Amino acid sequence: MPIKIEYQLTKKEYVAIAGRFILRNSLRGRVPVALAVYVIYILVAGVFFNFSPLLWIMGVVGLGVLLSIVLAYSFIYPRYIYKRDPKLAAKYSVEFSDNGVLVNGPYGDSNLNWSYYKKALEMSLGYFLEAGTNRPQFVPKKALDRAQEAALRNLLKAKLNFKGNL
Repeated sequence: MPIKIEYQLTKKEYVAIAGRFILRNSLRGRVPVALAVYVIYILVAGVFFNFSPLLWIMGVVGLGVLLSIVLAYSFIYPRYIYKRDPKLAAKYSVEFSDNGVLVNGPYGDSNLNWSYYKKALEMSLGYFLEAGTNRPQFVPKKALDRAQEAALRNLLKAKLNFKGNL
């Protein structure tokens, strides 16, 4: 039985969703590598400069700058994207079935096979359907009643690599 929902994301919802997605991907990718390189650099420099207090101050400040960039990118960049892309504020109708996902929006309709998506992630606000792009499809839980949510969770588990509550 198809699961049909309608939703429209507010700016606040999009910023929370996109920020969490960006932060999650940042912490899995380049940021840990950058932090490791930075720590090694500070340790090597410490050996050459006999671990002077100035070196440690520079290290802490540099680490603070690096983490500030990640946080700013996670919370400021989504606001910028939402403001520039009117599609994000549009009203969508989505139908999930065994055959795939039918998305109806003001800018056109898409009939997507399950093979288009790589995986599904569940979080407190809703579900991400990742297709290998930087902007995954998000389905907010506010648009689902309990029966629809249970049915959608089961369908995502059956069709995709599904990861529960993040």
